[in-house]
Amino acid sequence: MKNIIRVSVVLLLSILLTGCAKLETDSNEVHPKEKYTYQYTDAYGVERQLSIDYYDEFLYCTDAYYGATAESEASPDWGINIYFSTEKDSDFLYFYGCFGKGYQPMEEYPDKETEVIPAGEYKLMVIDLEEEIIGYSSMGTESGQGILLRMSKTRWLELSDTILELIASAQYN
Repeated sequence: MKNIIRVSVVLLLSILLTGCAKLETDSNEVHPKEKYTYQYTDAYGVERQLSIDYYDEFLYCTDAYYGATAESEASPDWGINIYFSTEKDSDFLYFYGCFGKGYQPMEEYPDKETEVIPAGEYKLMVIDLEEEIIGYSSMGTESGQGILLRMSKTRWLELSDTILELIASAQYN
């Protein structure tokens, strides 16, 4: 029994820390099944975690946190990537932790009009580009957590309600 528990824990940790996870279940279900959680120890030795609702329809991957070593700098950011299509370069939401305030697309697109959309306790700033949507939420802090969203307008129109629910479910500590 102890060996089964150890193997299960090792498999779960390997999925959470290094890779992608997509549970296979009934595809007709459109509600979150559980939380997808990424746990890590920060540079100060403090146990932290990011968590967000898990939907079977989407692909979830983790970017791992790693501290600085003599050979490399620390990870610039870490967190949970959620992909809404088969391509990893488009149609994604990134719930991340970082040192500093993180990426803020309104600085990159200062002349574009932004729309602020409530998502639970958070506010999502959305920039409407010609063929895609970019969204950002600082999650009400300047301490390094945030949401970054980039997707086609078509995908945004199709999934915006679900994406806003996802953002509202994001938790960090």
